[in-house]
Amino acid sequence: MGQRLHEEVTCREIDETEFVSLRLESGELVPDRFDCEDVPLSEPYSASDWPVHMPIHYFSGTDDPNTPPWQARAHFDAQTTAPRQLVHVIGGGHNSRLINLPDCAGPLWQAITLGNGFEAALATCSWPHELESAPAQ
Repeated sequence: MGQRLHEEVTCREIDETEFVSLRLESGELVPDRFDCEDVPLSEPYSASDWPVHMPIHYFSGTDDPNTPPWQARAHFDAQTTAPRQLVHVIGGGHNSRLINLPDCAGPLWQAITLGNGFEAALATCSWPHELESAPAQ
């Protein structure tokens, strides 16, 4: 059942080149075996097809291999009906809010809860970051 769900969602909607294993080649990890090669990308996912109307807060590690920055960017750009903030955590990996920004978690959660911008909260973070904001259109 898990494999069927993977093929129906990941292969058809997200990534026709999904890989399931890596190998070390000249000091670099490279995809070794692909999972979706024989399944067409027939229903590509687009965040604009699923509009959100509440504030969205993105945290994107610039070195995240699981959810690369271009994916966060694509979602941020597509969700035009929501006010949104995108925090680029410089050098951060996956789950960068939890791993790289624990020293400012309290102010960030408070900003989210109160509906405030992240400017003041991020000023308390020691990890390098950049903030991008966009209003709902």
